[in-house]
Amino acid sequence: MDFAFGVEANPLISEIQEFSILLSANLKLIETVEVTYIYQDENDANTAISLLKEAELFEALHPLIVLDSGFIGECFFDYGFNGQKRTYLYKELLTAFFLSGDNLQLEMAKLQVDEHLVYKTNMRGNEVFFVEQQFSTLMEGIAAAYNCKLSFLNLDKWKKKL
Repeated sequence: MDFAFGVEANPLISEIQEFSILLSANLKLIETVEVTYIYQDENDANTAISLLKEAELFEALHPLIVLDSGFIGECFFDYGFNGQKRTYLYKELLTAFFLSGDNLQLEMAKLQVDEHLVYKTNMRGNEVFFVEQQFSTLMEGIAAAYNCKLSFLNLDKWKKKL
């Protein structure tokens, strides 16, 4: 898991090929997904924002969680998108956690969590669940109901190089 910055442009940008070249020249562009330009470096994202604002084509900046593999949950398409090689989740909208406990109880808790799941992946040998932030209390309740331990992640500490 790593982090990136998605700079969303106005759809009119697709009509100006030179602009796409400008947004990738001398910047660490990871990839472009539709009209979102994804940068590893925040300074590069800010440069792209400045260029887009100057042309009145800037729409939004999205801090992103970058994942290489995992399972898409039912709620995924409101909170993330797939690129060519990676999956991107909107960091500010989600919370992530581990679950642990007795095998049978743990499996039952996971079934309940799956109903609200945005994304699930494995990191460092642990299954990590991503759900909407507003469901944090609900996830704690599910864990308690099945006598499982729930540990929320500080997403800023979970990083690896792309």
